[in-house]
Amino acid sequence: MEWIISEIPKVPKNQRTAGFDRETKEVFLNAKIYGNPAALFLCMSFDGVDAVSRDSDLYIPASWLRAEFPALAADIDLIVLKVRAFFEGSES
Repeated sequence: MEWIISEIPKVPKNQRTAGFDRETKEVFLNAKIYGNPAALFLCMSFDGVDAVSRDSDLYIPASWLRAEFPALAADIDLIVLKVRAFFEGSES
């Protein structure tokens, strides 16, 4: 897992952090942005979806978030595009 932290003033560091799995191309976003992390974790568990923990925060696959929050799909897609472009552009 690789991590990117965007430079957005006045936004907590954990909420501007995203994870990227080069193998699967999955982007992971902080659960706190989308609701109660414990509730989201429970829902993910029922769906058989894995999460990632970093610095005591839960990061959820963007693909699962997109399916669960269709009203936010366009925003999630934009974040995914930016994160993938950053990491895929940095491949050697």
